[in-house]
Amino acid sequence: MEIAGRRTWQGSVRVSAHRLEHCRKRALEEGWRLSEFARMLISLGATSYFLRLRHPEASERFKRLARMSETSSAFDMAVGIRCRGRRNEPKHIGATTLLPVHLPRGFYELVSSYSSATGTSRNALLSRFLEAGYIIYMKGQNSLLETMRSLQEERRASRDKTSRLERSGKAAFPTRGKQF
Repeated sequence: MEIAGRRTWQGSVRVSAHRLEHCRKRALEEGWRLSEFARMLISLGATSYFLRLRHPEASERFKRLARMSETSSAFDMAVGIRCRGRRNEPKHIGATTLLPVHLPRGFYELVSSYSSATGTSRNALLSRFLEAGYIIYMKGQNSLLETMRSLQEERRASRDKTSRLERSGKAAFPTRGKQF
């Protein structure tokens, strides 16, 4: 659903019920509204897809896919094949549900261009971006937690070493006026 004059696009993305439940749970735990969390994940996932295009191999694959999509649709029209659905639609296992999202108009237009070029539906892309963003977000969060845990262990080990040295009567670092 689009409303003329708005700076955002309002719509819904069809996602697996299982994926939505994970997103809903994480958003609730961290204090996000689900729609804001979904917008952030979609943007994060799209960014990872768009950044891949910097690499020549990925850029060539994208261009080849776009040319094939264009040729395929022209061929279908020429022979009178009426397309039902679109290629690269997500194949959800189990129940699906609609997730309402609000996206900035400029970002939505980028997704639409990418969608048109590749012959993939916007819904399929948005769903794919949401999933990629969720994976990136969770991996990033896990990396941060592992690093913080490691830091705490190092600090604990350092405190233990310092307290053992103090108990044995040796200073960890020489102080002025005292001799070893």
